[in-house]
Amino acid sequence: MNPADSRAADGNRPHGRHMAPNTTTIDIRAATSADAPAIASIHVASWQATYMDIMPAPFLADKESAQQGYLTSEPYEIQKQAGFEPKVFLLADNGYSPYSTMITTTQTMIDSKPDVVQRFVDASIEGWYNYLYGDNTKANELIKKDNPEITDGQIAYSIAKMKEYGIIESGDSLDKGIGCITDAHYKKFFNEMTAIKVFKTDTDYTKAFTTKFVCKGTGMALKK
Repeated sequence: MNPADSRAADGNRPHGRHMAPNTTTIDIRAATSADAPAIASIHVASWQATYMDIMPAPFLADKESAQQGYLTSEPYEIQKQAGFEPKVFLLADNGYSPYSTMITTTQTMIDSKPDVVQRFVDASIEGWYNYLYGDNTKANELIKKDNPEITDGQIAYSIAKMKEYGIIESGDSLDKGIGCITDAHYKKFFNEMTAIKVFKTDTDYTKAFTTKFVCKGTGMALKK
């Protein structure tokens, strides 16, 4: 039977039947602070489902291959499961040097509640110092609760590599504190990206960040 025979003359209504339009609507309210735990759990669950059981088999089979990954994660698993230590090359050491893992908010929040923004930034910075150099037992318990597959060995490896490679502390942050970002570094990165036509030269990249809340040495006294 020709598929066209099962359609009405107008070509849209199967078997000549009138299909009632779908009038269902969904209203989504703005999220509040009370929604944070639920949103976080959805984020964690989606991440776990996406990356479940991923193992770079082609990389393990071919000594000439390369595999993108996280310095604090994949090398550990490769050593554990394959029995050898892979060579690691950071993108930041090879010409790609953007800031990563930013704290983001709206311009309205910055303008209307700068004190709240400052306290949040300060607490985040102090949290990193406490985690890297203080007692991180409770934090690790929460990490393992949300990620049952992560072991104490994985966590210890991650912390050691973050320190070894300066993932959290390097450059300006060594003298001005974790989280320090500068106009000069952003300008350098923007120029690098415009040179290879990733950004347009007339893009006002300065609207994407502010340095007013960082580079104040916050939390450095916690470093032990």
